[in-house]
Amino acid sequence: MRLLRGCAVIVSLVVSASAVMRAQSISVGVQTARGVHTVAFETPQGMVRVYVSSDAAPGDRISGAILVEPAGVSPEDRAANLGQLDSFVMDWEGQQSPVSSRGYVWLIPIALRAGAGALSLHDSGGRLLAQAIVPIDPVPAPDQRTPSPGDTFELPTEA
Repeated sequence: MRLLRGCAVIVSLVVSASAVMRAQSISVGVQTARGVHTVAFETPQGMVRVYVSSDAAPGDRISGAILVEPAGVSPEDRAANLGQLDSFVMDWEGQQSPVSSRGYVWLIPIALRAGAGALSLHDSGGRLLAQAIVPIDPVPAPDQRTPSPGDTFELPTEA
């Protein structure tokens, strides 16, 4: 009888842990349209979306928006979920931006020529919640140097 009761307790703990793990799961998707990669992290607290230029290349400084949509039926639920979403941190190749900032400014590392970079979502304690692979242009942008006086020319005009 004790063995049966012990097994029942273990089974209920496993089922409970499994339900908690499912409740904490986060889905991630990357879509590209009109020159923008949209990275969506769907969490139990709601959605976090990060917008990244699709022509970003190594050496570029990029900036963009971080938008949140809290889940919940009541205003209280949405407010509580918004508080949790705002405590999250986005990480692009070691550069962090709080979700609460609603934006980011990151540098695409010059050494990142693999054609993709990792965008991660962390909780307030620094624990990795989810990660997405975002495509980048593997070829660095050409140098935009200031022309020297010898590089300029003038068009002739009629007198």
